[in-house]
Amino acid sequence: MATTGVIWGAAYSIWLYNRVAFGNIRTSHISAFQDLERREFMVFLPCIFLTFLMGIYPEIFLNAMHVSIIHLIEQVQ
Repeated sequence: MATTGVIWGAAYSIWLYNRVAFGNIRTSHISAFQDLERREFMVFLPCIFLTFLMGIYPEIFLNAMHVSIIHLIEQVQ
């Protein structure tokens, strides 16, 4: 029952967000806009790349933090 409630709650949240953010949109209005232009995609490309890199190989970012975290732990103890 709890899982069903979570699923219904998520579906309702998505439906509610659509109604609040977009109102009553007709498909003819949506077709006039493009998702992303080439320039906008090129701006987001480094963010997308770094997000995937952090998910696949997080050690690159975590190794830089280990030194400061160890120093912080030593100060607390």
